[in-house]
Amino acid sequence: MSPIVRDTDAPLHERKLNGMAVEPARSSNGTPESTISALPTWTNSLPTTDHVQFFKDTDWASTTLGPLEHWGPSLRFAAHMVFADSRGACIYWYMSTCLSLLALYVTCLTSQRGPDRVALYNERFKVMCAEAHPRLMGKPFRVGWPDISDNISPIFEHAQKTGLTVDVDKIELVSERRGFREEVYFTGQFIPLRGDSGEIEGFYNTVSAFETPRARRTF
Repeated sequence: MSPIVRDTDAPLHERKLNGMAVEPARSSNGTPESTISALPTWTNSLPTTDHVQFFKDTDWASTTLGPLEHWGPSLRFAAHMVFADSRGACIYWYMSTCLSLLALYVTCLTSQRGPDRVALYNERFKVMCAEAHPRLMGKPFRVGWPDISDNISPIFEHAQKTGLTVDVDKIELVSERRGFREEVYFTGQFIPLRGDSGEIEGFYNTVSAFETPRARRTF
């Protein structure tokens, strides 16, 4: 029988010694190191806030974007941008580098509802979206914020078709806020974003101000 040799200093893939079996290092609770999950290193440079941690803890593997470690450079850059933005801002992304164009086409064809446009947003945006938070994070726009989905979809489609930013000035929407439906007037932009494919793969939505019948907020 080959002796067991502990080699906690070497990387896991290098733990071998002259053909002898090497026992992997374990965590403080005894879990083998190979089974300990860790966030991808690119998220380490995101701001350190409770909201960013909420973003990291979201089950992205269950979305069409895939787990964080599979996100391509364009989506990672967009994520850094949204969390650094001092305005309320949200990204709606419908393609990942791990999702081929054919897979996207099949998804749209079978759902009959178009691309998912999965949302990720900063802390200031959650104030604006009210009851849509926290369910909107990591959810398709039409699922996370169904109240206004039909009104905003034509804006997405126009930005997708033209490749140009769509400015909205006090666009009227009705959304669930504080337990009842309320008129809200939004001012901001929908900016088309190109992904690693060179095609438009998402949208950057900024909100500079929104008004309700009782109050006006400026971001």
